[in-house]
Amino acid sequence: MGCGALHASAQNEVRDEDYSSLTSYFNLKKIECPVQQYKAGRVMSLTIDTLSQACFNGKIVELERLKSTIKKDMDAAWKKSRQKEVQALVYCFARNTSMDTKVTVLKAAKDAYEEIRNDIAGYTNNKDEAYLDDVFPILICEDTGK
Repeated sequence: MGCGALHASAQNEVRDEDYSSLTSYFNLKKIECPVQQYKAGRVMSLTIDTLSQACFNGKIVELERLKSTIKKDMDAAWKKSRQKEVQALVYCFARNTSMDTKVTVLKAAKDAYEEIRNDIAGYTNNKDEAYLDDVFPILICEDTGK
């Protein structure tokens, strides 16, 4: 599976959260898989089907609960790995997915990562973006099916 990775630095603030601004936020970088540049990592899957239902790691999730589900799963897995594994998210939209649904999904993923990073900044007392990018990088990858 080929994918174009989206790696974000939280320094790029997104105010008007439409599809293009969300994808721009993640600073598109073409690499085979975002986890390959790290020593250890875990890849989660998020698929939006033709009925605009979200399937996260094989389980149907209501869009309203997507952010909290992603955050809870990533945070638990990261802590279980003793904070050593990066958490990457691979997503795929059905062709008929509305732009509103795409924005909702990408915003939920972005917000889940940012909430975890804010938690880390709080308990480490280190809000430095470079530190947070090293400890818990935002890695989102679109599955292009190649």
